[in-house]
Amino acid sequence: MLESTEVFGGHAFQMNHTGVQFQNMKSMFELIQDDAKQNKVQKQSFQSLKMQSMSTFAGTIAHDFNNIFGTILASSSLLEMNKVGPEKYTEILKAINNAVGRGAELVGQILVFTGKTDVSFRPLSVPDFINDILSKLKQTFPENIEFQEMIEQNISCISADETKMQQMLLNLCINARDAMPEGGTITIRVNSVTRQKLQGLFPTVDHDRYICISISDTGRGIEETAKDMIFDPFFTTKEKGKGLGLSVVYGIVKAHHGFIDLESEPGHGSTFYLYFPLMTLDKKNNDSLQVKMSDDAGGAETILVVEDEKSLLELARIVFESKGYTVLAAKDGIEAVEMYKQHREKISLVFTDIGMPGLDGREVFTKLKEMNPNIKVIFTSGIITNIKAAFLKDGAKDFIQKPYKQEDVLRKIREVLDAP
Repeated sequence: MLESTEVFGGHAFQMNHTGVQFQNMKSMFELIQDDAKQNKVQKQSFQSLKMQSMSTFAGTIAHDFNNIFGTILASSSLLEMNKVGPEKYTEILKAINNAVGRGAELVGQILVFTGKTDVSFRPLSVPDFINDILSKLKQTFPENIEFQEMIEQNISCISADETKMQQMLLNLCINARDAMPEGGTITIRVNSVTRQKLQGLFPTVDHDRYICISISDTGRGIEETAKDMIFDPFFTTKEKGKGLGLSVVYGIVKAHHGFIDLESEPGHGSTFYLYFPLMTLDKKNNDSLQVKMSDDAGGAETILVVEDEKSLLELARIVFESKGYTVLAAKDGIEAVEMYKQHREKISLVFTDIGMPGLDGREVFTKLKEMNPNIKVIFTSGIITNIKAAFLKDGAKDFIQKPYKQEDVLRKIREVLDAP
């Protein structure tokens, strides 16, 4: 049987030639019509699966955030009604902080999957990293789970975000543990792989050598029908769980310019293969990782704070002023530009949101740079996108992702102000 692609009416159709000789054009168009119907059914099926996935995604996110908001609202109501004694304040504030932390973690996982998250690349020694992770897992996993490690000698470093790499490895090991409820073995292997060996699996490889981290288990394995969906958000083969873990793993690997592969057979366990580009680490690069932060997070300089969220603007004013800074508060980009024109001689730093009405952060930055090419600006946003590199190249000093801890912001401001 031969196959070819034929074009009719501006549309391409896959044609199967079985040796049947068409006696007239009617037979040909009947076959084309059948292929068109098949394509339409496939598209409708794909659209249905996509909408089902989005529905699950939205429902789970709404459920989790409603729980988070419920905790915050209940806690703040208790404080507002003054129905509890001072001895309970610490406990209530802790509940609020924990809820905010859960929300930030959930948003972070979603952003990792969508590729819209900040990744801080640093040289990472994979053998040291694996050994550190394994020591923690051995202390926390059940005794019926055994660990094996097989690490190739003289493995070079990779450029990676250690926090996200840890999240990725923990997700995979937890999945492996859950696949072995009666116990089993988790094996972590590390070895180098050449570009030539990977090209058959991933034609877009663009580095000469990669490091492979594989995580294997002796669990129940994954059904063939589930393999194509295993990295979809909220798809899970577990009886309990939301299934966000593997989509996060996929997002982290892609954010590190890597590749991921899966081997699994029902009843014979699973192996995830993670491939990351190798890098050369010299002493100069290693020394550059040592960043010294000032313990003094306060100062006497003037800071222009730009934020369209009223509550965040007021909180920033309170916190910064409590540390000795003079604060000029602008509720949007237009007001920020006017304030800077009037007070540019005494403003030492601008702390601004990116997404704002009127003038957004990018436009504010451009206008302020026209007035002062050496201006010190720190941006903040709920979503760190690929504009970060462009902003830093243009002269921005740093980005801070929302939600942020005030002490982290204070340390970063002090660091930028003290820099030459």
